[in-house]
Amino acid sequence: MQSMGFRSDINFLRAIAVVLVVVFHFSNVALPGGFVGVDIFFAISGYLMTGIIFSQIQNQRFSLLSFYLARAKRIIPALSVMVLSVLVYAWFYLFDVEFIKLLKHAFSSLLFYSNVVYWQEAGYFSASAHQNWLLHTWSLSVEWQFYMAYPIVLLLLSKVIGLRWTKLLIIIGAIASFAAAVYASNIWPDPAYFSLPTRAWQMMVGGIAFLYPVTFNASSQRAVSLLGLAIMLISAAWVSPEMNWPAWPSALPILGAYLFLIADASKSLPVYNTAVFKYTGRWSYSIYLWHWPVVVWMNNQSFAVDVPIILGGIALSVVLGALSFWAIESRRVPVLHVVIFAAASTFAATANSFGLGETSLRTLSHSSSNTALYHYEAIRQKMANENNTLTCRLSSNKDRHGNFAYPAPCIDWDQQHGLLFWGDSHAESFSRGVLPGLPQQQSVSRIFSSGCRPSFDMKVGDSSVFRRACDQANETARTFVSKQRPGTVIIGMKDQHEMMDWDNIIAFLKANGTEQIIVIGPTPQYYPTVPLNYVKQGEGETLTSYKLDYAIPATDAKLASILADYDVIYISLFNHLCDKSGDTYRCRVKLNGELYSFDYGHLTPESARILANELLFDPGYL
Repeated sequence: MQSMGFRSDINFLRAIAVVLVVVFHFSNVALPGGFVGVDIFFAISGYLMTGIIFSQIQNQRFSLLSFYLARAKRIIPALSVMVLSVLVYAWFYLFDVEFIKLLKHAFSSLLFYSNVVYWQEAGYFSASAHQNWLLHTWSLSVEWQFYMAYPIVLLLLSKVIGLRWTKLLIIIGAIASFAAAVYASNIWPDPAYFSLPTRAWQMMVGGIAFLYPVTFNASSQRAVSLLGLAIMLISAAWVSPEMNWPAWPSALPILGAYLFLIADASKSLPVYNTAVFKYTGRWSYSIYLWHWPVVVWMNNQSFAVDVPIILGGIALSVVLGALSFWAIESRRVPVLHVVIFAAASTFAATANSFGLGETSLRTLSHSSSNTALYHYEAIRQKMANENNTLTCRLSSNKDRHGNFAYPAPCIDWDQQHGLLFWGDSHAESFSRGVLPGLPQQQSVSRIFSSGCRPSFDMKVGDSSVFRRACDQANETARTFVSKQRPGTVIIGMKDQHEMMDWDNIIAFLKANGTEQIIVIGPTPQYYPTVPLNYVKQGEGETLTSYKLDYAIPATDAKLASILADYDVIYISLFNHLCDKSGDTYRCRVKLNGELYSFDYGHLTPESARILANELLFDPGYL
């Protein structure tokens, strides 16, 4: 077993990893796969931790407590300072709905379970990521969880089966974890991305590089090291957020990291120890800590995020990282570190009692904008908490046996040639505005399921609750259309309408007697929410496209073109609400004095009623 010592090439690799991540976060267009830097960090951590643990176990001087204390001293002080700084900023500048979310994230980050919180809330690559000030701490939580479990497992195994077999079990464990990652990435993408079981293999591969060293001559060291570096850089340029991760493609940067680690080319490639890489590597942890709050701050200002702003943000991240390293990481002041950690944790845990609502000590809590945000948050919660009698989303409805089942009022199985609403939660939100305007004797059926694209043939599988509900909802729609032969069908969904098999959908409906097909286009969608953007950037009844999801106008245009060839009525909500000026849009977001959406794009009942009147009833479609 090799001995542990400082390796300038590993410090260089840290520099490369943090540069990849920082560039990706500031501009994913410049480096679409830069997020692989986190994977590389995991491999480095696995190499170093395995080396520390095995070397000390072999020399019979391993102490679990000493190991944990060393990790805490390395990670917690700088993290606590960053979290506390963000909280202080938030006290003065964030509205209550933002502040309460940040408090939750801060506490979970300091106690190292933020990865669990984030997989339950939103994906790493989602449009709302730029509202999550501490999103980047998910990787620290994964590492900490690994640090907690890994030494205990190795210590127990070494006593029971010895070090030789323990090393072999690490290989088996890495293979099992990788298999789990590949499987889970396809069916539970967010948990797979954020969880330890599907990330452990990346750290264990780093450990394998330590446990099974390979001896090379100088020229081979250089070749293998540069090959590993090339593989990592190629993967950063090749992979993209659209790929499932950490599935098969994630093996590429880990393979590169493995080759780089086994090459041990510190001495044969002196370039690894040049000043720029040496300092960037030393500061890498602090740079990583500070760069993401800078990204979030930058993306929540009124100015455009152009190249000079991006370069300035990167430079600021490096400066803050260097200061953090000099003032926190390199100074051993245990009492001060404990005080800072305690202050940050206590503030995160208790600030909701004096920083929110009517009794808040924060000035922003008493603003009219803050009151407006509470109003729309109340609508959102009401919609989210609807019980079975109020929603026709199959994903929210189960019978007493635990099986998905639509409540009786949702589907009229008695009358033919009625009206069918079909789609996801966005279709349901629009239907709420249509229903009050229909004749009482009108036969109406509603077949919805959350996150479900309407399709007669596409199957999404049974690997999750939402997928099972989706397939059942679409099968119910097929059966209903065949038996009840609705005269009018209104179809709607969140986005990506152009991806649907409209040939098949329209042909099946027409073959079963549907005379009128109405397709509702996507609403303008703003992230994180329409209300939050409006109180910050809104003017009168309108909002600029600064935080607009630009995939929506693209979908709207494609869908209009596709459906022009069919006997279908296309309702463009986007064109009705938004006007284009050059490369930007200005959207009418207030209808009769109320914002059209309580979240990023779901219609409020009142805005749905107004739009239904303007676009369906007034033109005479219904």
